[in-house]
Amino acid sequence: MKYRIALTQQRLILLVSLSLVAFYNLTFFRNVLAAYSLNGQDFYFICSLAVFLVAAIVATVSIVSSKYTTKPVLILMLLLCSLTGYFMDNYGAIVDVSMLQNIVETN
Repeated sequence: MKYRIALTQQRLILLVSLSLVAFYNLTFFRNVLAAYSLNGQDFYFICSLAVFLVAAIVATVSIVSSKYTTKPVLILMLLLCSLTGYFMDNYGAIVDVSMLQNIVETN
């Protein structure tokens, strides 16, 4: 007997958000763990930070996606996150608003 779980739009967004936080933010969480220990209140802070990141991604993607745009939005977001994650991990570059503005204004 096969069990099949339906992958709804909300579940897809949640799974992609969880993978983004888990895999593309490793350097971020390494730096957080360097600043905070896993004892007492700091452990709850780090867990709440991960939950907040997932919730922020889910909220942002849910706002900009509809029935027909969910998959293209998630594909574009995964590509952009993989590129920025690569540059941040390998070159130590920090991608912020001014860097994105320079990319858009470059001729």
